[in-house]
Amino acid sequence: MPSALPSHVHADKKLTLQGKAHSALRRLIVGKEAAIAALIFAACMGTALTSKYFITANHWYWVPLTVAVTMKPDLGSIFARAVTRSLGTVAGALIGTIILFILPKDFVLVLTIGVLAALLPWAKLISYTTQVAVLTAVLLVLLDLVSKTPLTVNYAGQRVGDTILASLIVLGFNYLLLPRSKHGELSQKFNNILSAIKSYLEVACQSDNNDSKEADKITKEVFKRKITAYQQLSDLRTLIRRLVVEPAPVGPEATSWLPVLSAAQRLCDDIDVYLVHKTRGSTNPNDDDIKYLLNKIDMIPDHKTDQTKHAFSENSPDQVKAFLFNINDEMNSLSKLLQKNAIAL
Repeated sequence: MPSALPSHVHADKKLTLQGKAHSALRRLIVGKEAAIAALIFAACMGTALTSKYFITANHWYWVPLTVAVTMKPDLGSIFARAVTRSLGTVAGALIGTIILFILPKDFVLVLTIGVLAALLPWAKLISYTTQVAVLTAVLLVLLDLVSKTPLTVNYAGQRVGDTILASLIVLGFNYLLLPRSKHGELSQKFNNILSAIKSYLEVACQSDNNDSKEADKITKEVFKRKITAYQQLSDLRTLIRRLVVEPAPVGPEATSWLPVLSAAQRLCDDIDVYLVHKTRGSTNPNDDDIKYLLNKIDMIPDHKTDQTKHAFSENSPDQVKAFLFNINDEMNSLSKLLQKNAIAL
């Protein structure tokens, strides 16, 4: 019979699984801003799909297709893509029209498509506009080539019209009501993060007095406040990603918040890591130390750092002291970042 594993091995496995579960949970948590972004996309797509009822041409689907590509979240600025895609489509339509006007409808068009396709990597390196221009030209030549009629078929006008319509839909839903400055909204969301982190830290450091019922109660409350904190981080992250590459002054303003968001994320993660290794009945931070850190969170909006060098209790275990010093350092870093980036809350 193989011998049973030592109890500390089981404990390590439990901590590892718990840490992985917490990490997976953080990736799944989304806030209101992510939901709003999804609703805006749904509204744009719904409007684009209605084009089927007033565009009689057989390529009406270009409108929703262009909306989907333009609003793809990992391709950068929606505003820039809408404008550059329209410009690229116009340029590509002109190129395609010239090719179709000059070249006969035979094997030469196949060679032309090959040449244009070979230019795509180069066009992509130049700019999104040149990439769209080459793609549009390829598409127009290909559609003419596969058409059954011996006459030249040129969809350049429809392609340009559909692209411009799709761009207007995207810009209308995303920018008609967009304020010139987003500082107030960014500041409010960051204040919500600080409030949520403070609440999370407070309950995370509560003592369960080695009582199972009290421990279960604290665990449930910790989970609820953790979800709230990461939702608030998700809200600000989603908003910044949407604004960071937009036209000035919104874009530069949002960029200044990126390091601040990262620091707030680290602060929340430090609490999370502490909880992963915390066990029932373990020694908690000293009440004075926790009170000091909770008060310090309230001072972050005023750009105040630790000038008095608070002396944390020497009686705390090494793990607790490391946690307290990490939290204190992250708070100082957060205050300095706000001051450095001239962010007033």
